[in-house]
Amino acid sequence: MIEKPAVPDRLPGQFRSFFAAIAGSDFGTQISFVALPLTAVLALGAGAAEVGALTALTTAAFLLIGLPAGAWVDRLPRRAVMITTDVVRAVLYGSVPVAWLLGALTMPQLYAVALLGGVATVFSEVAAQTFLPELVGRDHLVPANARLMGARGVNQIIGRSAGGFLASAFAAPVVIALDALSYACSAVVLWRIRVAAPAAPARPGSSVWPDVRDGLHHVLGNRVLRPLAIEGALTNFATTLTITVLPVVFVRELRLDEWVLGVFLAVGGCGALAGAVCARALAARFGYGRVLWIAG
Repeated sequence: MIEKPAVPDRLPGQFRSFFAAIAGSDFGTQISFVALPLTAVLALGAGAAEVGALTALTTAAFLLIGLPAGAWVDRLPRRAVMITTDVVRAVLYGSVPVAWLLGALTMPQLYAVALLGGVATVFSEVAAQTFLPELVGRDHLVPANARLMGARGVNQIIGRSAGGFLASAFAAPVVIALDALSYACSAVVLWRIRVAAPAAPARPGSSVWPDVRDGLHHVLGNRVLRPLAIEGALTNFATTLTITVLPVVFVRELRLDEWVLGVFLAVGGCGALAGAVCARALAARFGYGRVLWIAG
């Protein structure tokens, strides 16, 4: 009988700093998830079409540059990418409360913040996913990912609730300043992380587009990955449609307070956290494909 090598339970010390940076910036993101559309509705009188455009621009970056972003990040230092994108998002989201206080906030500015912030988020998430194995090693990758996903589920509950309550107590544009602050703090923490032997960028001199084409062919040509990709795209499309109209329905049609919207969205975070906890056990009991089909 061959014994498996023991894996230490404790994650490397540098992971704690990485975890604090990622979890902290994600907490701010969940606050803006509620506060940004409320800013459009309450501060600028936006309607459903304008809020829909704002939501679409927030996620458009994943569609427009999601594929090449991975190939680009492969050619860049991961930690530097994360620090740069945090600084960019801190400036973008910080401009919203400043412009509002000066009486100069407009929908085109919110559109620009949503689109450029989404682009920065794509690069940040891709870089974080590739930096994590470099930071903790393959033996610690599963527990490290589990902690990060658990933190995201908690942030969806607490951050969205906080966003709604804070928007009720203060003006929604002012609440977005907390998101900007979270990105600035994340950049500082990431800058202080030191990796003993950072990995060199992969294929720094090669072209990006052949890698993108190969990846696309691999996904679309695989009988398992292809339906998963299509299902994910359709689910995200339907979810975006629903989330788009929620601020208008809650605040304008039902005349509810902002905190009610935050609590409603936080309930979705409870579902996400429960799903993350139960997914492995359900898949082991009923099979991955069957669980995906039932959930859909």
